[in-house]
Amino acid sequence: MKSISGVVLAGGLSSRMQQDKRFLEYNGKTFLDTASSLLHPYCDNVFLSLASPPAFNTTLKVIADEFQNAGAISGILSCLNGIESDYILFIPVDMPLLKRHLIENLIVNIRGNGIKYEDYVFPFIIKNNVSVKIILQDLIKNNQFSIKNFLSAIDSLKLLINEEDKKYLENINYYEQFLGLTNAK
Repeated sequence: MKSISGVVLAGGLSSRMQQDKRFLEYNGKTFLDTASSLLHPYCDNVFLSLASPPAFNTTLKVIADEFQNAGAISGILSCLNGIESDYILFIPVDMPLLKRHLIENLIVNIRGNGIKYEDYVFPFIIKNNVSVKIILQDLIKNNQFSIKNFLSAIDSLKLLINEEDKKYLENINYYEQFLGLTNAK
């Protein structure tokens, strides 16, 4: 049986939001709690990926970026190096509308080096193996920090997504978007 760990990527500066997205509240829970709760039923372990050790208390296992100023791609490599699961499921902290059935669909269809939804970067699952790590290390060494390019380089499977589900894959990057969420605080 394949082991799967989950990671909430939350190492960004939240500069477009102008406040820390991890602690914004939606439906009575912080974005961070919403994301980690989504992963727990499907993952053997759930981790929090941050740019540096946290200045706040968390019950999640934290993995700090090995490389600075490389963005989320550094967090992904740090997680591959620090987690001993066959596969790792990554979601961003700023996707509070993400639904369980979309996670389940990725898990059911895992194969190859990775899987994601067509035309979307998140959520995605990647295989934790040497070849994926080498591709990622080469991209970082060449200052290529695009997750989209990484997922293409590992030839990740792209699942189709229906129109109705596309709204659940929206990243909340701006305060106006956050205010547009029902039950946002």
